[in-house]
Amino acid sequence: MQAKGIVLHFVLQETENDNLLDGGQLGTNRKLYYRELIARFGHHNALIWNLGEENDNSQQARDAFARYFEATDPYNHFLTVQTNIGQQNNVYEPLLGKSYFDGAAIQQDYWAVHQETKIWVDRSRAAGRDWVVFCDEIGPFQSGVLPDGPGNNHHSIRHQVLYANLFAGGAGNEWYFGYDYEHNDLDCEDFRSRDRIWDYTRYSVAFWKDFLPLERMRHADELVSGNAYCFANPGEIYLVYLPFGDETRIYLDSLDTPYRLRWFDPRNGGYLQAGSKDTVQGPGWQSLGLPPDSGSGQDWIAVVGVPNAAPAFQLSGDVLENENFEGVRTVEVIPDPVPADEAHQQVVYQLVPPRVSFAHIEFDSLSGLVQIRSIPEQSGSQRFTIVADDGQEVNNRFERSFWLRVSPPTPPVAV
Repeated sequence: MQAKGIVLHFVLQETENDNLLDGGQLGTNRKLYYRELIARFGHHNALIWNLGEENDNSQQARDAFARYFEATDPYNHFLTVQTNIGQQNNVYEPLLGKSYFDGAAIQQDYWAVHQETKIWVDRSRAAGRDWVVFCDEIGPFQSGVLPDGPGNNHHSIRHQVLYANLFAGGAGNEWYFGYDYEHNDLDCEDFRSRDRIWDYTRYSVAFWKDFLPLERMRHADELVSGNAYCFANPGEIYLVYLPFGDETRIYLDSLDTPYRLRWFDPRNGGYLQAGSKDTVQGPGWQSLGLPPDSGSGQDWIAVVGVPNAAPAFQLSGDVLENENFEGVRTVEVIPDPVPADEAHQQVVYQLVPPRVSFAHIEFDSLSGLVQIRSIPEQSGSQRFTIVADDGQEVNNRFERSFWLRVSPPTPPVAV
């Protein structure tokens, strides 16, 4: 699990049994339970201790539980607690600023995730200890994330949960499957029943990891019009989530330099794309123009102030040959136009995989040129990927793939 980037989230009790051990207090049985879990699983890197789901312990007890983990877990793992919808103030408010508590595991109906995340991001910052705020259960409890297929609610989930949390400064989401539907939270036997939601999540992770100086950004909805979300470091970079891809305005400062404007597709992932406007410039309220497929009613993310254009390129094409072909076949990298302020960047290319057993491969890492020669009596097929890297801090990689197929002789047809 750890190798695949999957976090271990230990929910230590449910609301139905949170008073089972030691009458809901920190006694011998509960200490033994906690120590056993820490001893068995504490060595894992990505681990969350959650004091309870829809927790009903007293605040005094929660404090004692958290302090015990702080004193006992040598790895100092992330510690949180979940609570019922509507009980966040009662549970979280007394924990703000405490050294032994790290964040909020929000249970919330999906239409309220954005606002609830902003509340605890802001309150924790004001208390002097920033919290990690994530959404680990979305309501209504009958539905959650619906299965793939007709009538699914995935657009709403992207809009009102996935990006709602992230654009509020949250840490992301865990996906809950409502019990009115097949493969729900009680009997799920097939996580592929929500296969598309994992794709949307994967695209989002890649986007946030590759393009953004997250440590300098905050929620800034006041800088955009309509029902858009904004996450920004004003004066440097702005992200604007448009739930329906309609034209939106943004408030920019008075800097003279225009901001480069590109678009990210949260439904299909990939690299940043151009829309109807190449740049946008302040001061004041300015239109972002339209995303690449305007009018589709689909969601898009505008990236205003792209700090670096990816080293995009095209390829000359696949190589399809017969066994024992003569001469050299090539695949050429054809770079896209480079912004004038990035002309000095040195792009380095990588070929993956670097070689195969059925052909001689030569590769130039500065130009991306691939030269292919036959090996006598050898045939095979391989998909290669050329990766470009311009060495910058963000948005520095781009890749495209091609096929090499060397076919064996066609056997004679028996008559």
